[in-house]
Amino acid sequence: MSHAVRVLYIRQAHTRSFTSLGKSEEVLASTVIERNFGLVGIFFGERCISYLFFTILIIKQSKISAEMDSQVRQNYDRECEALINKMVNLELYASYTYTSMAHYFERDDVALRGFAKFFKENSEEEREHAEKFLEFQNKRGGRIVLQDLKKPERDEWDNGLVAMQCALKLEKTVNQALLDLHKVSSEKVDPHLCDFLETHYLNEQVESIKKIGDHITNLSKMDAGNNRMAEYLFDKHTLDGKS
Repeated sequence: MSHAVRVLYIRQAHTRSFTSLGKSEEVLASTVIERNFGLVGIFFGERCISYLFFTILIIKQSKISAEMDSQVRQNYDRECEALINKMVNLELYASYTYTSMAHYFERDDVALRGFAKFFKENSEEEREHAEKFLEFQNKRGGRIVLQDLKKPERDEWDNGLVAMQCALKLEKTVNQALLDLHKVSSEKVDPHLCDFLETHYLNEQVESIKKIGDHITNLSKMDAGNNRMAEYLFDKHTLDGKS
């Protein structure tokens, strides 16, 4: 059996295994098979290939992963690295949601520029948070893995009170994710990540939650959910909306 035919034989035999692999992993698996088939075939025969396939792959992947690790990486746990990538996605989702809110309040049939300005600033802030995480990932020698970004939960935000309530829920979700990341970084004894979160995120997140909570309280007192004049006055005088 020729080398090319042997490789084809193994690829066909492991079609089901390849379906669970990404494109880059599939290429890696194929390379491992081609480079190691001769050695395995000589000592064990073709029927034993299936028993050794994943062992060979794991060994090779571990070696390649080690070779691909950044030279600056030190005391940076894989779990922390993965959670940073998830935080990037969450921060971008928050920015995406605030962008939706901002442009909703700029519509001609809504026209509340103070709310639009407030949510647009929040969107920019969340995007900056994502950028900081990306910069941190590179600085620590991690690898950035971007994920699909889901759309906001809704397209219509009804009124200012409802939008603020949704914003509060969103900020608490982000805050909880940050707290979870801080907990893991503490368990992994990563003082750099802990300091990074404490310096740039944790206190700022609490302040954002307090600010939005205050806005919800004042809007509720004015019954702004049902009183359009109260909503307009809040927009103009509290959020500095300009007509």
